[in-house]
Amino acid sequence: SSTVGDGTVTIGVGSNSFSVKLAPGSDSLAALASAINNAPDNKGVSASLITDSGGTRLMLTAQQTGNAGALTLSSADSSGASFMSTSQVQPAQQAHIQVDGFDYYGDSNTVSNAISGVTLNLQATSATAAPLTLSYNQQAAASAVQAFVSAYNAVVKDIASQAGYNATTQTAGPLMANPLVQSLTRQLGTIVGVAYNGTGGNYSMLSQIGITLNGDGTLSTDNTKLTNALSADPTSVQKLFASNGGIGTSMNNTLNGFLGAG
Repeated sequence: SSTVGDGTVTIGVGSNSFSVKLAPGSDSLAALASAINNAPDNKGVSASLITDSGGTRLMLTAQQTGNAGALTLSSADSSGASFMSTSQVQPAQQAHIQVDGFDYYGDSNTVSNAISGVTLNLQATSATAAPLTLSYNQQAAASAVQAFVSAYNAVVKDIASQAGYNATTQTAGPLMANPLVQSLTRQLGTIVGVAYNGTGGNYSMLSQIGITLNGDGTLSTDNTKLTNALSADPTSVQKLFASNGGIGTSMNNTLNGFLGAG
C-alpha cells in the first residue's frame, strides 16, 4: 500500500542505524522515502519508489558495499507493533578471494591489503584459481621521484623568500642572515649533492638518474635519463631514495635535527 502507517521506522546500515518518524496524514511511502533521504543523520542510504503491476514499493540502497552496507528496516507504532513488512532483493556481500590458499574478505572489489604493495581490482567470480602476474609500474615510480623533486623545490623556494633579499623592493626577508636557516640550506644542498655509497645499489648520486642541482638550490629532472635509469635498474633507484643509507634517511635525520623536540 502507498500508505504505510504512522510511527517510527529504523534503518540499520552495517553497525549503524538511524530513525525517522511518520505522523498521521503524512505516512505514505513517498513521505517515508523523503524522510529517509533528508534525515540529518542518514548513514548512507538512498530511498526510491518502484511501481509495477503489483503496486508501489519502497526500495532502499546502501552507498557502502560489503557488510558495511548491509541494510535492515524495522517499524514500531505507538504500541510497539510493527506496521511494515520487508523483503531483501540483493543481500550485502563481501568480496572473497583466496591467495595461496588463504582467504581474504573485504567490503570492496578493490583489494589493497591482501598482498603487500599490490592493489587488486576484482572483475568477476571464478570457480578455479587464476594466475596472477605482477608487473613493475615504471610510471608510478617516475611520478614518485618527480614528487620528491617538486616538494624539495617548494621548500627551497620558500626558504629563499623568507631568508633572501628582494632587490626590486629593497627589502630583506624576516629570516635573512638567520644562522639556523643558513645551516639548513647548506645541509639540504649537501643531501642532494653527495654520493650515497652504502645503499647496496648501482646508483649512488641523484645526477646518475637525471636529477641535478641548479645554481639557485633547486633541482631539475632530465626525464629521459630518469626513464632510462628506471628501465635499467629500478631497484637501485629505490635503494638510492629509501634504503637505510640513502637520501630519505639522510633527509629525515637532518630535518629531525632542526624540527624535532629537544
